Amino acid sequence: LVAPLSGEGFSEGYRWLYAAKEAVAAWNAAAASKPYRVELVTYDEAEGPLVARRLAVDTDVLAVLGYQNGGAMAESLEAYREGDLGLLTVGAADDETQPGQTPPYVFRLAPSQESLARATGLFVKQQLRKPSAALVAGPTLQALASSEVFRVGASAAGLPIIRAEAVLPYSTDYLSVIKRLQEAAADVVLYSGSPADAQDFLRQLTASSAWATLPTVLLTPS
Repeated sequence: LVAPLSGEGFSEGYRWLYAAKEAVAAWNAAAASKPYRVELVTYDEAEGPLVARRLAVDTDVLAVLGYQNGGAMAESLEAYREGDLGLLTVGAADDETQPGQTPPYVFRLAPSQESLARATGLFVKQQLRKPSAALVAGPTLQALASSEVFRVGASAAGLPIIRAEAVLPYSTDYLSVIKRLQEAAADVVLYSGSPADAQDFLRQLTASSAWATLPTVLLTPS
């Protein structure tokens, strides 16, 4: 597992680690019916291509799982190709996993943000039957980029985006953003940001007394 175990995305990385440990434990518990047992080794993707080169020469490594950062993954692809290692990507950037461009040994385990954005737009229109949405980006560049992807995808699905907001970098104060959302009267708010940032946003949103009816909030991956 090569996961974000430090820096901005560390909380996501440790969720991956927990899930991977559970999966390996389940596999090994049924070892009698399996061709081999599995040992999980974990590296921080912040170490960059050094990790890929280390894994590529380790003959006991069967495959590599992980990567939240598309740039870190791109820097490591050559080493994995030379080592003939399969790479199962969990959250790498979309531009590194486009059909026709992805090396054949890279397997994406999650839908692209573009496809999620289009599906979200259709879900809001068809299932929630809400006519409009607003976008709010959390206090990171990654959240801002994700919010823009969802703006394009929602628009392509025919969902009008009537407001786009972003909280200031490193900020936890959403009050001015929430005030403008109230003025826009959006039916749905699409929030892009980490789980911790989303908690700050939701706490301040629901604490505001100016809402006639609280909007539906969808937390989009970022």
